[in-house]
Amino acid sequence: MREYEYRYETDEGVVRLGAYRNAFNAYVRWKFESESTDDDGERAGELGGLTEDGMLVLDVEKYVRSNGDSETFALPDEAVERLEDDLAEIRDEIADEMTDDERRVFEDDKRIILRAREILAEEGAPKVSETEEYVFDREDGRGNVEEVHVRAEPRDGVAEIAVETRGIDGYSPKYDLGAGMMSLPVDDWGIARKVEVPDEIAGALLDDLRRMQEQLNERREAYHEAVQRARDEVVED
Repeated sequence: MREYEYRYETDEGVVRLGAYRNAFNAYVRWKFESESTDDDGERAGELGGLTEDGMLVLDVEKYVRSNGDSETFALPDEAVERLEDDLAEIRDEIADEMTDDERRVFEDDKRIILRAREILAEEGAPKVSETEEYVFDREDGRGNVEEVHVRAEPRDGVAEIAVETRGIDGYSPKYDLGAGMMSLPVDDWGIARKVEVPDEIAGALLDDLRRMQEQLNERREAYHEAVQRARDEVVED
């Protein structure tokens, strides 16, 4: 059973939080309860953490892999202070149980990540450009015409089509822009309806997706290179 020590009211709804230990790592489990989210208004995760400036990282592993380009959330100051104390206590407990070799590897990994970030900050990490939003009309099957807003967005290192239309907000699960077709995100009935995309929008959106994916790949390669360089420096020390 998941445990959440803290509960806070935020602009986004209710957030429940709790620090816990998983092997040799300390994480924050979190749950958002809001009418604006999917899954009956709830989102939850087990791999949260805190940034240096006190933001909740929803997935620490994705945050590290993407060099900080991962979803974060602002918390009340009281929540940050409590979680920092709880995480520090857990890490002290872990440190006491580690062997010298385990502690050395742990500290080396930490230094590698920090040095990799310094390298990227010094030399400039490749940027991922924002893209244009496109709007077209669709019939909802009941004689109504609704606007569909689409644009290319990065999602876990992949360029995806973000979609927003009446009652639906998410990412297209399947598309073939060359044929001018895409599926809307799954609706409340569990259906991903197909819609036709105007040729001029389909072409522009496909170009945006390709360009964004190239930028994401370049940034990923730059991060991996920075990590390798940082590892070489740490090992030499």
